[in-house]
Amino acid sequence: MKLLLRPLVAMVAAAVLFTAYLWDLNRVERAILRGMQAEQVLFQTPDLVTSVVFDNEHGRMKVVRPGGAGDPWQIVEPTRAPADSSVMNSYLENLRGARRQASFPPEDGDLAPYGLEEPSRAVTITLRENREEVTRTLLFGRQPTELGHVYAKIEGEENIFTVSEWFYRNSNKQVADLRDRSILPGRLDTATVMRVAGPGGSFRVERPREDSERWRLVREGHHTVPVDRVLMERLKENLQRGRFQEAGAPEDYEEVDHGLDSPIARLIVEGETVFAVGNRVGDRDQFYVQAGEDTVGIVAASIVTDLLRPAAEWGTKRFVWLQPREIVEVETSSGPSTMQLVRGDDGEWFFAATPGVPIHPQRLEDFLQRVSALSAQQLVTSDLDREDWRRYGILEESFRLTATGQDGQRHSLRFGQTDSREGHTYILREQDNSLWQVDFREGGRIFKFRRDLEDRRIEPGLADRTVRFDIVVAGETMTLEKTQAAWRAEMPGERPTILRPTAVANFLEAFEAMESGDEMLGLAEQEAQAVFRFYDSADEDAEPFLDIDLLSRTEQVALFRKGERVLEVPAEQFEPVDNEMVRLVLTARAQAEQDRTP
Repeated sequence: MKLLLRPLVAMVAAAVLFTAYLWDLNRVERAILRGMQAEQVLFQTPDLVTSVVFDNEHGRMKVVRPGGAGDPWQIVEPTRAPADSSVMNSYLENLRGARRQASFPPEDGDLAPYGLEEPSRAVTITLRENREEVTRTLLFGRQPTELGHVYAKIEGEENIFTVSEWFYRNSNKQVADLRDRSILPGRLDTATVMRVAGPGGSFRVERPREDSERWRLVREGHHTVPVDRVLMERLKENLQRGRFQEAGAPEDYEEVDHGLDSPIARLIVEGETVFAVGNRVGDRDQFYVQAGEDTVGIVAASIVTDLLRPAAEWGTKRFVWLQPREIVEVETSSGPSTMQLVRGDDGEWFFAATPGVPIHPQRLEDFLQRVSALSAQQLVTSDLDREDWRRYGILEESFRLTATGQDGQRHSLRFGQTDSREGHTYILREQDNSLWQVDFREGGRIFKFRRDLEDRRIEPGLADRTVRFDIVVAGETMTLEKTQAAWRAEMPGERPTILRPTAVANFLEAFEAMESGDEMLGLAEQEAQAVFRFYDSADEDAEPFLDIDLLSRTEQVALFRKGERVLEVPAEQFEPVDNEMVRLVLTARAQAEQDRTP
């Protein structure tokens, strides 16, 4: 029994000692915390502060946060204006971190030698602690030159102490220091209708819902067009995240010729003027502006530039504001040359005049992408008189493109003259009769007709379809057959050898990309220089899906026989096939030689 009691007693003693240690440790930590708090000028938790009053040579200013932590600070005296919460929170953190450099009772209770009988400055903090409000006031006196610090005390306490001169200076706040210099924080996030009244006329921009990013420009007497998204995002960024370079109450600028009594531009949101642009500030790139009713200030010219633009520049700089998938018809014309592309109910495109002529899918996709993406560089005029068409090289017979959307809306543009020295082409957008400058290289990429989009490949889909093919030259046949992971090549007098898939894929893709030009007559009986047979089955008895002969080649063209037809292939189309064929044969022979080497 005694043997059992001894360990038990030892455990209890250890627990008691450990508890005593923790209590002592907590006591030490509490003592350190109390010591730190005692050294602080005014211990407080910034999140509990509901108001701060600054009394100094600038007068009295009161800043409040009725809702507590997380709510924005507001200046309520001597004017009402939003405060910069980051500046206020930073000051409270500095106040919490400020230290009492020395602490002593005044001799005979006399505060005059320390400048505290009539304090030069005071900061009053109100906190909400345990649902009760507590107010403490920090008083500043004079600066003792021998210490480089400033005398201070807490109102109601006996001791005097000193604080750093930096903290003393940092407590000299005025309205200009604390006024929020944000221009329109968050004001445009929920807006669905905005009106701009400026030198470019009066117009409105609107969107169907708060969560929609698709704004549209509405002008009287003009078609409704999408808003230039870049411009709209830039304006919102400037007004919501931009800051005044200088700001104050309207009365602070009464003596200044700011021009805000008759502003040159106004932004009206849901019927209320939220931003107005006045005069330029001297010869500087700055403007006087008013945000709401309470704030007048100076901002950089870049903040207001978009409000001074003509109404047409607010519209999209694209000529066809449809996505490729939304286009169902495209027409092009230039003099007597015309083309009409139509998308059928099955989603397939065809030429309206020649439905049987195949369309090259990649070229069609690129063309529709370029039509949809074509954008202007610069506005020339927002409303071009027909009498001025010739001035910019726009004629009735000029190249014209019209794209029609699923909703039946037509988007048309006419090409004018190209200035190669300046690198731009004039294009008229018919929807709103506006004239623009476009990069001439981009404009030229949509100048297409039927021949540019025809699929003139000899055998579309050949690369994916082929599982076996023969190349016959001078009576000798080289056969290549697809295996699970590679290609097997058989050549006369050689054992079968294995080739990497890419070596064969390059040849097949080059052959598929080869396009024919004109069809020749009278050469059908000519002897072939090479024969190509392509199979979509590994079965020995299978018939080739393409059996084609190379009849001849020159520096300009190669002639192929396909059935009864003789096709002319431009040299630049055949050259990649020839290069890949030579590379394929050499690779197969090199691999066979390597396989023979012991």
